[in-house]
Amino acid sequence: MTLLITILCDETVSNIPLVPLLRKLPPDQLAIVTVPSTDYDIEYGVHVSPSLNHLLSLLIPRRKLVGQGFRLNTLFKRLGFKIDRLTDFELAVSMLLSLWLKEKTPLLDFYGKISNNLGIPHQIFPLLDPPPSLVVETTNGSRLFPYQMVNNNIEKIKELVYYNLDKAEIISETKKILVNSDIVLLFQLSALSMYFLKSIGSLKKILENYKGTILYILPDTITNIDMHLLSILGYSGDLYGLVKMAHEQVDAIIFDENDHEFISNLSEIKLTFYPVPYKFQTTEDVNVFIEHILKVLQ
Repeated sequence: MTLLITILCDETVSNIPLVPLLRKLPPDQLAIVTVPSTDYDIEYGVHVSPSLNHLLSLLIPRRKLVGQGFRLNTLFKRLGFKIDRLTDFELAVSMLLSLWLKEKTPLLDFYGKISNNLGIPHQIFPLLDPPPSLVVETTNGSRLFPYQMVNNNIEKIKELVYYNLDKAEIISETKKILVNSDIVLLFQLSALSMYFLKSIGSLKKILENYKGTILYILPDTITNIDMHLLSILGYSGDLYGLVKMAHEQVDAIIFDENDHEFISNLSEIKLTFYPVPYKFQTTEDVNVFIEHILKVLQ
């Protein structure tokens, strides 16, 4: 029997290969859900969804991959509008998304339209509609966008505030996909994304009552931002702290078999653990990693 698998992704960039794994799974039995844990609004009403931008950039066929430069950014700056850190493609998607949200048209339709036009064979689902917007409040009273949480600002973080989260609802089609899946795969979600998922009461209930298996592929590294967030929440700023925070929402953990410090603490957590080689230097390394993941998914 073919398993129904739902993969939850955020904007985390790492060496862990998503696309080669997707190639091994039948598209008609697979759904991908973006986790908007770092969505934010910039000036002029533009809503940016890093998780959607990142996923689209990964899945677009090479023949349709365009707009990876910063010409639009440069043009906006010359016109007196400063928009940081967005490629032309990301800026175009963000503007179209913002116009779509302004019209209050179902976000699911936007995802379907843009993925179909880009030739993406997989089903991509938004998690919430409307998407929330993250603002980082600092100890000195200022506010930061998520992309401004760079190392020199980390210690200033006081609170993470999600605007419009009270208005956001889990999209019914996404909820149906989650409930009916045999496996939910949390693909290297960051500590911030795990915190975000736990903050949504209705989603937390779905995960707690889920009848299938929830697998969590741990990221290969913990960023300084995630370390600080885990510390604020009362956990150790490492992978062990991340698992302690997430363990109530998952059934099994996939981790790097060479992380000996992490392995030494496993007996304290009552979960199933799957050690896998996190080596991605060569095509063979990637193939070995994917073979291990496919065995776990069987």
